[in-house]
Amino acid sequence: MKRFIYIIFFFLFAIVSTSQTLGIADGAMTTDGEAVKRSGMTFSKEILAQTADTIVMGLDTLEKYNQRLVRIKIDDNMPLSELDTLVSLLNKRQFTVIMALQDTIDALVQLKQFADRVNGLSGVDYKDAGCVAMWQIPLKAPSAAETVNQVKHFRNEPLVALVVDVKGMEKLEWEVMKINPDAVVLDIDPLKEGWITFENERKALPSVFLKLTAMIDNASRVAADNGIPVLINIEGFPRDNGFRKPDSDYNSRLGLWNYIKSKLDEVPQLWGVTIGQWMGKGNFTEATTSNAIYASDCSLLEQMAQ
Repeated sequence: MKRFIYIIFFFLFAIVSTSQTLGIADGAMTTDGEAVKRSGMTFSKEILAQTADTIVMGLDTLEKYNQRLVRIKIDDNMPLSELDTLVSLLNKRQFTVIMALQDTIDALVQLKQFADRVNGLSGVDYKDAGCVAMWQIPLKAPSAAETVNQVKHFRNEPLVALVVDVKGMEKLEWEVMKINPDAVVLDIDPLKEGWITFENERKALPSVFLKLTAMIDNASRVAADNGIPVLINIEGFPRDNGFRKPDSDYNSRLGLWNYIKSKLDEVPQLWGVTIGQWMGKGNFTEATTSNAIYASDCSLLEQMAQ
């Protein structure tokens, strides 16, 4: 009899532990999914993913209640290969995946790069800062709009920024009202776009500046026409990964800076421009790294939405 009681106790303990691991809120699940509806997109706060197994356990339940957003909370020790495999599995089952960062992880810039290397990851959730920075979302309505709405529902009206590259910005001019994010971040990387190389940096600078001013014009138009805050992030140039100011280039760089300032003054919705490791003053965002839009505990994005 005592043995039977121990067995019953063991099973009850296992059920409670599993419920907590999978994040089932407010006790037992109801047959109509009320516990799911009360607690957000992923039947409670999040699925803890110290290993791939702990998240796979909950997929059938998620699908049962038609929950398509999965928020993965990782720790420092989760291998990149395991996370990559996990996200790939979730994508195959048509889940949208965002990654939640824990307090113990300090190197946000490194994590941004880490997240970019995981195929199919839709964004990173800076939980304590209260916003979600998103990228790699297909700019096709309604898929992007649904993703943004899912995250908003999950976070109870969070700040959702849609991060796009140069090609994405061209599409965004037509899609921004359908996608409806809280803000747009235009991420320009002259090196990645092929506008400049390590070998031709000095010779290519004038044409690069023309392209940058054209992109700033486009972003300004999107911001003004749609009344949506836009932040422009220009990645550092090859030399020192930042905007160094050798004498021969200074006038060109200063001209670009003055052009940016005039646009900021002209278009209120164009909230700011971060440029590599070159500090901006006054009306400019005081960015300390080229990834300041991700590593600033969301203060830049929060100010954009005010």
